[in-house]
Amino acid sequence: MSISLKQLTAMADIAESLAMEMRQLIALREFIASRSVENLIAAPSRRESRSRTKGIPDSTARRVACNKGRTARSPASA
Repeated sequence: MSISLKQLTAMADIAESLAMEMRQLIALREFIASRSVENLIAAPSRRESRSRTKGIPDSTARRVACNKGRTARSPASA
């Protein structure tokens, strides 16, 4: 059983293509892993994210609420 030069070249092309795909998949996996870690580190707490959606820093919202006699739990009503 002999392999022709044409078959050998085709197999080499396939191997090169597979190697390139593997490198891309590894890079994608590393990118996804790094983004997940960054998102976990940078994720705001629920209270912070609620205040941020209204454009009010969390500490300011609590202070204003307390000064107006409202509870610190409801910065949206301040």
